[in-house]
Amino acid sequence: MRKGKSGIVALSVILILCLIVSACGNNNEKQTTTSALEKPSNNAPEKEGPAAAGDPVEIEMWTHESNEAEDKYKRERVEAFNAAHDGKIKVKLTGIPRGQSSNGYEERMNVAIAANELPDIVDVDGPNAAAYVQSGILAPMDEYLTDEDLKDFVGSVIEQGTYEGKLYLLAPTESGVVLFYNKKALADAGIKPATSIEDAWTWEEFYQNAKKLKKGENFPVTFFDNYGVGEWQTYMATPFVWSNGSNIISEDGSTTDGYLNSPETIEVLENIAKFYTEKLSTTSPGETDWQDQKSPLAIGGVWVAAETKFEYGMMPLPYYKTPKSPSGGWSYGVTQQSENMKEATEVIKWMTNTDTVKGHAEAITMPPSRTSVFAQMDKFNSEPFKIVADQLKQSAQARPRTPVYPVLSKAFAEAYSAAAFGKDVKTVLDDAVKKVDQQIAYLKK
Repeated sequence: MRKGKSGIVALSVILILCLIVSACGNNNEKQTTTSALEKPSNNAPEKEGPAAAGDPVEIEMWTHESNEAEDKYKRERVEAFNAAHDGKIKVKLTGIPRGQSSNGYEERMNVAIAANELPDIVDVDGPNAAAYVQSGILAPMDEYLTDEDLKDFVGSVIEQGTYEGKLYLLAPTESGVVLFYNKKALADAGIKPATSIEDAWTWEEFYQNAKKLKKGENFPVTFFDNYGVGEWQTYMATPFVWSNGSNIISEDGSTTDGYLNSPETIEVLENIAKFYTEKLSTTSPGETDWQDQKSPLAIGGVWVAAETKFEYGMMPLPYYKTPKSPSGGWSYGVTQQSENMKEATEVIKWMTNTDTVKGHAEAITMPPSRTSVFAQMDKFNSEPFKIVADQLKQSAQARPRTPVYPVLSKAFAEAYSAAAFGKDVKTVLDDAVKKVDQQIAYLKK
């Protein structure tokens, strides 16, 4: 861990840029007014001192609140852990609502970072892992995990949680983005949906089929712009950049020039912009346009299915050269302030074991993080959810693992939005490169 607080405080400013926005798989979360977890006080909880001989090791754990079902399930699994480890390890679980208030999860995290008052375990949105590692907040868990512990996780989970060869995060669930379609609307238009990654629509087919579905003043496609400008655009749209043979940052993380503003990235945003300029989509959709069957096509997260009441299907994402899809979500990690690394890792192993993963995935209608659990859940072995499993196994890619990810994501999302509003794509991406590369240079000092 870095000595002193100056580096941590500086990085906390960077983190705020991204962490206050909705992230993958959580854009549909309802902010709960009553908690299924223990409510925090207005001040950061005091860390417990070392346990006396014979006393159980106390582990303090913070998680973000999302919805009643998930919060209740986390509490139940922690209670089960405490019962199974009675007299040895005791977990104190604190749930904190997300949001931009002074008591919101992200703000509370930043305050605790600056004050060196972090708990033993936190959950963080996966793509921000490198930023937390760079600041000395997360500790690697490799010493306390075996190959046997990890072999069952889908590859995207290990990819997301690894930075510079060390594993810092493990997730209970995965996520995904698919092309939803209204079965009746496509049948009426004589459009054949894709049924596998092998016959996924190309981007051009997606565009042409959207035009066939244009009727009067309707918008055939929703990209769920009602989520606001933030992590959603990066999560949803970077797979098209990958599919087109580029990325938004170099592999070594040293620059975004030639990547974020590459011809391939420009092409992707220009093609997305056509949907808005030709009124095939809108920058201001209603929150229920998909559910109200106003838009027969929707590029959305798996969570959209939970609120869809009509007959729908899922297709793999459209592609350019190679099918690609996003992955990653909220994950558990141990902080470097923990004095009980081994015990904290045991808690995370419990919160990501097969029993917990299956229950967690069922509670929130999200794909599990373990291969064996996929086999146990009929939902992901049949239509329409089989597409989600196939993408995670065949085309999923983690978002860039870089300490500047919060700044990079914000820059890309703003460029996406600017393109949608008709701004020159190359100009906005060149400006984005300057912002991100300036931050890269700053962190190298």
